[in-house]
Amino acid sequence: MSTVPGPWYADVDFCRPFLRQGGIDEAQYIAAIGEVQALMSLEEAQRQLASVGSFAAPTLHPYPGSRLEHHPLPLLLALDIRAINVWTELVRLGLALLRTRDLPGILSKRKLLLNFDQYRSTLFEIEAFAYFVAAGLSPRVRKDTPDCVLDVGGKPVNVEIRLGEANFGVALFHAISPPFVDDFGTYRIRVPSGVGGQGEKVYDIARAIQIDIEQLFSGGVEASIPRTEYQVDYSPTGARELSLSFGPDAPQTYAETLEAQVMKWLKEKDEKLLSLGSESPSVIALDIRALVWGLPRPGGKLATDAYYQRQIAARQTPEHRQAVTRGIQAFLTSAKAVRGVLTWWRKFEWELSLSEQLFEPWEVTLTTKLTHEEVPNTAALPVLFRRVYY
Repeated sequence: MSTVPGPWYADVDFCRPFLRQGGIDEAQYIAAIGEVQALMSLEEAQRQLASVGSFAAPTLHPYPGSRLEHHPLPLLLALDIRAINVWTELVRLGLALLRTRDLPGILSKRKLLLNFDQYRSTLFEIEAFAYFVAAGLSPRVRKDTPDCVLDVGGKPVNVEIRLGEANFGVALFHAISPPFVDDFGTYRIRVPSGVGGQGEKVYDIARAIQIDIEQLFSGGVEASIPRTEYQVDYSPTGARELSLSFGPDAPQTYAETLEAQVMKWLKEKDEKLLSLGSESPSVIALDIRALVWGLPRPGGKLATDAYYQRQIAARQTPEHRQAVTRGIQAFLTSAKAVRGVLTWWRKFEWELSLSEQLFEPWEVTLTTKLTHEEVPNTAALPVLFRRVYY
């Protein structure tokens, strides 16, 4: 087959170098792109694109600390940006749709993908279903609790799916934190109740806070700067730390915020699953990709690169990942219905091959009361489940 009529990504001849580099065959590629095009016509995508003022590079998933300002699907479909990162996003979505197309009940999920308010949670559900299909676990999609039921060696496992979203506070943390690589003292930022719910832009508040932080740092003495939307308290002799509070709550570091938020999300799901009265083991699938960055492979070339080491130190990625894991493990010690948590993490994207970006873009871990381990591939998941639950 030569070319497929339509936009640039449907032109197989043009995309053939990408296909070879990504290790995807032509028939699979055409089918995957066809699944994405079936979600929204090019005309509708162009119409929606025309109504968008400004936008960042389109991506299916927001980067940690960011929030999607616009629905990415019309941007990906209608923009004439012949770039490999746009191509990768389209193919990755298409492959997930292709793997799940024959699941009963999946059509209603696909329709929800077009609803911007439900897009991210629905995308994660479809990605999780695709992962379970690839693992041979025959997910049975449900409209209520649990979100799906897996067949593990002929026995059921209930799965509830939870998206970890970057709320205003999380986005503000990320927007403020990157400039601080060296020791800079202790900053406590207090935000009054209600800020963040009136349409304020994260960037505008973060930039104002950064200016005040630089002013306090230059002064070198303990001081505070009160503003209408926040107050910054500074101690030059304190440990290198940035904490944030909303309303009357005590200030927390980002790691503390993550740990508490993860426990809260998981407890809510545990209560829903407990109300079922099911004797089958239950698992929560948790998406943490919008909250924490990835880490290089241990022993890999980028793991010892000085530039990336500085970036990782500035972002405090190891501390943040550890905080999420602590929250999960603390939850499991008192969970009533849930026996384990499958967590979707970002990988260190700068070291991924194109094939890995398409077929193994995320790290998945399984945490139980006794273990926390990476799932090396989809084939290993049924083995892990049987070992832990039956």
